[in-house]
Amino acid sequence: MVLHEVLNLRMLDPVQNHALRLCLGAYRISPSSSLCVLANEPPLYVRRQKLYTILFETINFHSQSEYIPRVSEFCLKEWQDIWNCCDSNKLHAIYPNVGRIPHKKNVPRRDAVVINRLRICHTRLTHLHLLTGEDLPPCQFCNIPLTVNHILV
Repeated sequence: MVLHEVLNLRMLDPVQNHALRLCLGAYRISPSSSLCVLANEPPLYVRRQKLYTILFETINFHSQSEYIPRVSEFCLKEWQDIWNCCDSNKLHAIYPNVGRIPHKKNVPRRDAVVINRLRICHTRLTHLHLLTGEDLPPCQFCNIPLTVNHILV
Protein backbone atom coordinates (compact mmCIF):
# COMPACT_ATOMS: atom_id res chain seq x y z
CA MET A 1 0.00 0.00 0.00
CA VAL A 2 1.27 3.45 -0.83
CA LEU A 3 2.22 5.80 2.03
CA HIS A 4 -0.36 8.48 1.21
CA GLU A 5 -3.13 5.83 1.27
CA VAL A 6 -2.01 4.69 4.72
CA LEU A 7 -1.99 8.30 5.94
CA ASN A 8 -5.48 8.83 4.52
CA LEU A 9 -6.75 5.76 6.38
CA ARG A 10 -5.13 6.98 9.60
CA MET A 11 -7.38 10.02 9.40
CA LEU A 12 -10.20 7.67 10.46
CA ASP A 13 -8.54 6.77 13.78
CA PRO A 14 -9.66 9.93 15.65
CA VAL A 15 -13.19 9.43 14.32
CA GLN A 16 -13.30 5.91 15.75
CA ASN A 17 -11.80 7.09 19.03
CA HIS A 18 -14.38 9.86 19.35
CA ALA A 19 -17.21 7.43 18.54
CA LEU A 20 -15.95 4.98 21.17
CA ARG A 21 -15.77 7.78 23.76
CA LEU A 22 -19.36 8.76 22.96
CA CYS A 23 -20.64 5.18 23.07
CA LEU A 24 -18.84 4.31 26.28
CA GLY A 25 -19.37 7.65 28.01
CA ALA A 26 -15.60 7.93 28.57
CA TYR A 27 -13.64 11.07 29.32
CA ARG A 28 -11.68 12.79 26.61
CA ILE A 29 -8.39 11.98 28.31
CA SER A 30 -9.07 8.23 28.25
CA PRO A 31 -6.46 6.41 26.14
CA SER A 32 -7.83 5.10 22.89
CA SER A 33 -6.28 1.66 23.44
CA SER A 34 -8.25 1.20 26.66
CA LEU A 35 -11.41 2.34 24.89
CA CYS A 36 -10.94 -0.39 22.29
CA VAL A 37 -10.52 -2.95 25.07
CA LEU A 38 -13.66 -1.75 26.88
CA ALA A 39 -15.68 -1.82 23.65
CA ASN A 40 -14.23 -5.20 22.66
CA GLU A 41 -13.17 -3.66 19.35
CA PRO A 42 -9.70 -4.15 17.86
CA PRO A 43 -7.88 -0.95 16.92
CA LEU A 44 -8.26 0.12 13.32
CA TYR A 45 -4.65 -0.61 12.42
CA VAL A 46 -5.12 -4.23 13.55
CA ARG A 47 -8.33 -4.53 11.55
CA ARG A 48 -6.60 -3.05 8.49
CA GLN A 49 -3.70 -5.48 8.77
CA LYS A 50 -6.12 -8.39 9.04
CA LEU A 51 -8.05 -7.23 5.97
CA TYR A 52 -4.86 -6.73 3.95
CA THR A 53 -3.66 -10.19 4.94
CA ILE A 54 -6.97 -11.77 3.94
CA LEU A 55 -7.08 -9.79 0.73
CA PHE A 56 -3.57 -10.65 -0.40
CA GLU A 57 -3.78 -14.28 0.69
CA THR A 58 -6.95 -14.89 -1.31
CA ILE A 59 -5.91 -12.90 -4.36
CA ASN A 60 -2.72 -13.79 -6.20
CA PHE A 61 -1.89 -11.01 -8.62
CA HIS A 62 0.01 -11.83 -11.76
CA SER A 63 -0.38 -8.46 -13.41
CA GLN A 64 -1.98 -5.13 -12.72
CA SER A 65 -4.77 -5.86 -15.21
CA GLU A 66 -5.94 -8.69 -12.94
CA TYR A 67 -5.90 -6.47 -9.86
CA ILE A 68 -9.17 -4.55 -10.34
CA PRO A 69 -11.41 -7.47 -11.39
CA ARG A 70 -10.17 -9.66 -8.54
CA VAL A 71 -10.53 -6.95 -5.92
CA SER A 72 -14.01 -6.19 -7.26
CA GLU A 73 -14.90 -9.87 -7.08
CA PHE A 74 -13.56 -10.07 -3.52
CA CYS A 75 -15.54 -6.98 -2.45
CA LEU A 76 -18.73 -8.29 -4.07
CA LYS A 77 -18.30 -11.60 -2.25
CA GLU A 78 -17.85 -9.83 1.10
CA TRP A 79 -20.82 -7.58 0.36
CA GLN A 80 -22.93 -10.62 -0.56
CA ASP A 81 -22.00 -12.31 2.74
CA ILE A 82 -23.17 -9.23 4.64
CA TRP A 83 -26.36 -9.01 2.54
CA ASN A 84 -27.14 -12.70 3.16
CA CYS A 85 -27.26 -11.96 6.90
CA CYS A 86 -30.09 -9.48 6.24
CA ASP A 87 -32.63 -11.98 4.93
CA SER A 88 -35.42 -10.41 7.04
CA ASN A 89 -34.95 -7.20 5.05
CA LYS A 90 -37.80 -6.65 2.59
CA LEU A 91 -35.39 -5.70 -0.18
CA HIS A 92 -33.54 -9.00 0.28
CA ALA A 93 -36.68 -10.82 -0.88
CA ILE A 94 -36.67 -8.80 -4.10
CA TYR A 95 -32.95 -8.66 -4.77
CA PRO A 96 -31.19 -11.60 -3.07
CA ASN A 97 -27.93 -10.91 -4.93
CA VAL A 98 -25.82 -7.76 -4.72
CA GLY A 99 -24.30 -6.10 -7.72
CA ARG A 100 -26.09 -4.96 -10.81
CA ILE A 101 -29.85 -5.03 -10.57
CA PRO A 102 -31.49 -6.19 -13.78
CA HIS A 103 -34.17 -3.73 -14.85
CA LYS A 104 -36.47 -4.16 -17.78
CA LYS A 105 -35.67 -1.53 -20.37
CA ASN A 106 -39.20 -1.16 -21.71
CA VAL A 107 -40.84 -0.46 -18.31
CA PRO A 108 -41.19 3.25 -17.47
CA ARG A 109 -39.50 4.36 -14.24
CA ARG A 110 -42.78 5.21 -12.49
CA ASP A 111 -44.16 1.74 -13.21
CA ALA A 112 -40.95 0.14 -11.95
CA VAL A 113 -41.24 2.14 -8.71
CA VAL A 114 -44.84 1.05 -8.24
CA ILE A 115 -43.91 -2.59 -8.85
CA ASN A 116 -41.04 -2.41 -6.34
CA ARG A 117 -43.28 -0.77 -3.74
CA LEU A 118 -45.82 -3.52 -4.18
CA ARG A 119 -43.11 -6.17 -3.90
CA ILE A 120 -41.90 -4.77 -0.56
CA CYS A 121 -45.51 -4.13 0.54
CA HIS A 122 -45.18 -0.35 0.89
CA THR A 123 -48.15 1.62 -0.38
CA ARG A 124 -49.87 4.79 0.69
CA LEU A 125 -52.98 2.81 1.62
CA THR A 126 -51.15 0.43 3.94
CA HIS A 127 -48.53 2.82 5.37
CA LEU A 128 -50.25 6.22 5.61
CA HIS A 129 -51.07 5.49 9.26
CA LEU A 130 -47.34 5.69 10.07
CA LEU A 131 -47.16 9.28 8.80
CA THR A 132 -50.38 10.44 10.38
CA GLY A 133 -49.88 8.68 13.73
CA GLU A 134 -53.12 6.75 13.46
CA ASP A 135 -53.78 3.06 14.05
CA LEU A 136 -53.27 0.45 11.36
CA PRO A 137 -56.41 0.51 9.17
CA PRO A 138 -58.43 -2.72 9.17
CA CYS A 139 -59.93 -4.31 6.08
CA GLN A 140 -63.53 -3.14 5.83
CA PHE A 141 -64.74 -6.62 4.84
CA CYS A 142 -62.93 -8.98 7.23
CA ASN A 143 -61.66 -6.55 9.91
CA ILE A 144 -58.05 -7.80 9.85
CA PRO A 145 -55.03 -5.47 9.35
CA LEU A 146 -54.84 -4.10 5.83
CA THR A 147 -51.72 -5.26 3.98
CA VAL A 148 -50.73 -5.53 0.34
CA ASN A 149 -50.74 -9.32 0.58
CA HIS A 150 -54.25 -9.24 2.00
CA ILE A 151 -55.46 -6.99 -0.82
CA LEU A 152 -53.84 -8.99 -3.61
CA VAL A 153 -54.47 -12.47 -2.27
